[in-house]
Amino acid sequence: MKKKSLLFVLAALSLVSCESMEEVDNPTFDVLKTDIVANVGDTLAFDFKGTADVITFYSGEFGNVYEYKDRTERPFEGNLKLSFTTSVQNSYTIDPFPRELDVFISSDFNGNLNYADVISESSQWDNISDKFTFPITSADGTLAAVPVGAGTPDGKLDITELVEIGKSFYIAFRYKTVNRMATNTGHTRNGREWRVDALSLINEHPEGTSVLMSQNSAGWQFVNRDDNEIETGRGGSLNSTGRISIRGNQNATYPAGAGIEIWAISNPISTGMAKTEPDRGITIKNISRNRLESYTHVYNKPGDYKAVFVAANSSIYGHQAVVREVKVTVNP
Repeated sequence: MKKKSLLFVLAALSLVSCESMEEVDNPTFDVLKTDIVANVGDTLAFDFKGTADVITFYSGEFGNVYEYKDRTERPFEGNLKLSFTTSVQNSYTIDPFPRELDVFISSDFNGNLNYADVISESSQWDNISDKFTFPITSADGTLAAVPVGAGTPDGKLDITELVEIGKSFYIAFRYKTVNRMATNTGHTRNGREWRVDALSLINEHPEGTSVLMSQNSAGWQFVNRDDNEIETGRGGSLNSTGRISIRGNQNATYPAGAGIEIWAISNPISTGMAKTEPDRGITIKNISRNRLESYTHVYNKPGDYKAVFVAANSSIYGHQAVVREVKVTVNP
């Protein structure tokens, strides 16, 4: 009987011991100063007491804010900047043609990719072509200003005031030419080839810069006028980079002098909640490193920051963490 009692006691002690081994302790970690004033460029030292298996640091600067560590979207704010590059191909810049390409934006287009909806008055396309620089043609000025086939950077335009914030909007390029004949190296044509490359739509906001749309992510869709009669191999096309190429007929006239009209329209661009990457902390100590007594950091911009240290102990049995905040004032 005594032997059985002894075995029971030993088993109970063993169980308590195992449970104790499985417990994860709270970190015994703190930051000695909770309010620091410094100047831009100073090396700040954050001194610690206690320790933890892992310590992660959030400086409070852009991209490193503790409160945004789980954030995947933010309210839209700031400015919208649009830029792109256009070019005319195959020596056609020397012909006496006006520009066939225009660029539009609309917050009212319904997204239906048929010609009637595209040109509907309710779509309210805003022609912003005169705000950009296109390759020069004889109708615009000096022919020699743009090398044949060269891409012309068309400037960066702030379009914030041209869209309705909170609604999606569209960007479109329209290729339009009338029935005309011209001769170039023995070929009779009606319209030149225009290309659009390197389009970028950027949101400049207080937290930094976000790319809302690129040439390749725009999802360009072509819409032809219903009575377009386009030769094989002509019309609109995209390559692997999203480059827009639009070609008028080369050898045939258009019916009844109607010319040709082709639209390249982007996917809708949201100005509601904007997608964003979660902010990331910097791991300044991991479980393999010995006790950390202090950490230094330099702030390069003046302002008020909330530096945060997350100290954690982890194992297969659990996770315990403490969060310590430090108010940092950085003077110019």
